[in-house]
Amino acid sequence: MKTVLITGGSSGIGQAVALQASQKGWHVLVGYDQGQERAQRIVDAFHTAGGKADAVHLPLKDPARMDQSLSLLSTSGRTIHALVLSASPRPVLASFLKTKSEEFLDQFIVNVVGHHHLLMEVWKRFFRNQGEGHVIALLSAAVGAPPWPHMTAYVTAKRALQGMIECALSELSGNGLRATLVSPDYTETPMLLNVEPRILEAARAKRPAGKFLSPKEVGAAIAHHLENPPSPGVSPEWLTIEPSR
Repeated sequence: MKTVLITGGSSGIGQAVALQASQKGWHVLVGYDQGQERAQRIVDAFHTAGGKADAVHLPLKDPARMDQSLSLLSTSGRTIHALVLSASPRPVLASFLKTKSEEFLDQFIVNVVGHHHLLMEVWKRFFRNQGEGHVIALLSAAVGAPPWPHMTAYVTAKRALQGMIECALSELSGNGLRATLVSPDYTETPMLLNVEPRILEAARAKRPAGKFLSPKEVGAAIAHHLENPPSPGVSPEWLTIEPSR
C-alpha cells in the first residue's frame, strides 16, 4: 500500500484528494494546521470505510513542529511515496495599489517557505531512500497569462511555488523526483469566501452551465495522477482542470 501526505488535507480540495486517494487504496496522511478535530473526523470516516489514514500536524509556518511530525512518521517505519501541496491561505482581494506587505508574507510563508521546507525534509527522510517520489503542487488558473486581477499576493506566491518545484526538479529529477503542477479553474471551496458575490456571479456566467468546478472533480483528477505519475524529468507535468461542457 502506497502512502500520500497531503497539506491542507482537512478541507477543500485537499480533503477531496484525501477521499479519492483513500478510495483508490492509498494510506492517506491528512495534514492539518489548526483543524485537528476536522482532520480526525476525516480519518475516522476513512477507517469506517475500510481505509487506512492518519492525521498529521503540519503547521507550515512552524518548521520545527513539522520536523517533529515527520520524525514520528520516520521512526515508526512509515514510508511516503507522494506529497500533495494543497494548503494555502485564502486570497485577499485587493487592487495592485492596495495590496499590503503582510498579505505577501502570509501567502509566501505557507505556499513557498513552508512547502519548500516540507518537500526538502520529505525528500531527505523518505523519497531519497526509496529512489523516487512524486510531488503534486496545487496552483490556480489565476496564475495564467494574463493573471486574474486583484489577487497580486496570491498569484505571486503561487507562481513562486511553481518556481520552487521547478528548481527542485532541476536538481533532483535525476534521483527520481517527479512533479505535477495542477491548475484548476474556480472551485467551490471556502477559498471563495473572500470574493465578492458579484464577481463570482460574473465568473459563473462565463463557465459551461454556469457552474464552477466541485472539489470532488478536482480531487478525482489529482488522484488519477497520483495513480499515474509522470516519468522523471527536469520539466513538471501540467494538469489543467476546467469545468466540463
